[in-house]
Amino acid sequence: MITNSWGTAPYDPYAAYQLDQQFDAVVISSQVGLRKPEPAVYRRAADELAVPPWGRIMFVDDIVANLQPAHELGMAVIHHVDPARTVRKLERLLGLSARLLRRP
Repeated sequence: MITNSWGTAPYDPYAAYQLDQQFDAVVISSQVGLRKPEPAVYRRAADELAVPPWGRIMFVDDIVANLQPAHELGMAVIHHVDPARTVRKLERLLGLSARLLRRP
């Protein structure tokens, strides 16, 4: 997960979400000094995952401008417009059915 953030102090808006349990890597802009759509933030996420960005990482964002740098690094990208459409695209890219993508 890559998120642009104003910071986590004095209030951490992410604390209740347990992001480390939901995502393999969490890159919060205020903590790393990088912001989307800077290409370095996508490379940072790939480094956190310990995989090359090309062919192994999917990036989903609701802002089109944030997709291009990820795509240029070789990530599969999905423009999130609505949940059902995003799930269908994830299914196609991953070769999974929607029931496997939903958490119990």
